[in-house]
Amino acid sequence: MKKFFQIFIKPKFRKTFDLSNKKSAMKLINDNNVRKDLYRTIYNYEGNVEGNQAIIDKVFLDFDPEESEEKLLEDVRKVSNLLNNKNIKHSLFFSGRGFHIFVYTNIIKAKDLINPRTAIRNFVNDIIEITKASVDYQVVGDLMRVARIPNTMNMKTRLYCIPLDQKELEYSIEYIKDLATSQRFFKKDSEGKPLDLKVYDTGTKTQLSDLEVTLESDEDLDIGELGKLDLPSCVLHSLKKGRPNFQERFMIITCLRDLAFSKSEVSKILMKFLTEDRYTHCIEEERQLDYLFNRQDLLFPSCSRIKEMGFHVKGCTGNQIYE
Repeated sequence: MKKFFQIFIKPKFRKTFDLSNKKSAMKLINDNNVRKDLYRTIYNYEGNVEGNQAIIDKVFLDFDPEESEEKLLEDVRKVSNLLNNKNIKHSLFFSGRGFHIFVYTNIIKAKDLINPRTAIRNFVNDIIEITKASVDYQVVGDLMRVARIPNTMNMKTRLYCIPLDQKELEYSIEYIKDLATSQRFFKKDSEGKPLDLKVYDTGTKTQLSDLEVTLESDEDLDIGELGKLDLPSCVLHSLKKGRPNFQERFMIITCLRDLAFSKSEVSKILMKFLTEDRYTHCIEEERQLDYLFNRQDLLFPSCSRIKEMGFHVKGCTGNQIYE
């Protein structure tokens, strides 16, 4: 079966490429480098470009300078040192602003794991617990995630995304920035073995296949398709309305997020069911989807709260998404 990947160019260009023919992808990259921000899907996909078709060969860790650049670099050092101590193979990149660590895994198809997002998050949770490092948690386990393409320019900083040798983490952030003023065409992975994600694969099986295939096709998705996923009745009802208000959208997004749907998948569902103006208002004007995926502390409301808001559906069996 053919394998595919996607290239994304800000703000809204995304194109799918056949993995066996990379020449056209390289032409697109070379034509746009130093002019636009360029990203590639972290994973390749077998058949359709969908989360459940991902071929998982790595875990992506994203580090951004939220506090200080010194803290940022120290966090990356801690995580890399831990991976070295555990003999886990990984590679390091300066993104032009922050850092990326790719932790290599035994190659496995997402659909062959019980819950791929949970498996990845369980591993990253261990890393965070030991190192206390600040990792961009919202992207952890997102099987549709993109990352900046190595040796392309970050248009905000005018620095390149470059590979780093392990020893270069010991230098200052200014030294690394100086390296990033030009491209570096080498890739040196650490010593070690790939991670076995199956060790971390616990939890309930996610039922994404039917939904994702339908969302990627041109066929209309009936509300009954979502019913197969055992979503709370209030969420199904609000989706079916087409014009859910802010509180209803909060219910929809937090419910799907905490049932292990990626941000990309939730966006597709909202696009399919919401009217065009309501979808645009939610995604682009209010940026409610981005906000709620950043705020993991905001949970799907309790049944009593849903009743208070007036969204209770007669015959609903209750909120059971956290059981």
